Amino acid sequence: MPHLWLNPTKPSAMPRPHAHRGFTLAESLIASVVLAASVIGIGGTLGVSYKNASRLDESAVATQLARQMIEQIASKPYPDGPDSSDSVFDYRLRTWSSLSSLTTADGRTISLPGGSYRRSSDVQYFDSVDDLTGPPKASLNPLPPIAYVTVTVTCPGGLVVSLGQIIAQTP
Repeated sequence: MPHLWLNPTKPSAMPRPHAHRGFTLAESLIASVVLAASVIGIGGTLGVSYKNASRLDESAVATQLARQMIEQIASKPYPDGPDSSDSVFDYRLRTWSSLSSLTTADGRTISLPGGSYRRSSDVQYFDSVDDLTGPPKASLNPLPPIAYVTVTVTCPGGLVVSLGQIIAQTP
């Protein structure tokens, strides 16, 4: 059987030195399109994430402002009569000026993120169970005066947070 020897001088037997080196133009274009699509997708996700984070910050600040206002209202005494001042009654259907900063108990001023927040409050009074349940019922015992306090905070971005709490007059 004859042996076939490859002739090293023959061009078909030698590997071509530049046949598989580098990328073609088509491969580079496809890679750049895939990269661009992934960057656009990630960029859109980051934008939505940033927007949600800022709304969460506004919501947290608004909730804290509402809680602070409810505590302020709950600390006031119940009115002794129609001419009582500085009582829980003073907070009925009241809108507060816009807030852009707060002063802490130790005198520091804290700027609120995002701009001005508007607070409003309402107080509903109930002197007896009849006020809560409808028409008078003779067998029900009267309650100590209670109030339902609602505080609504409107954020700079338009988000509205409302909190409510029942407070009762202590004997």
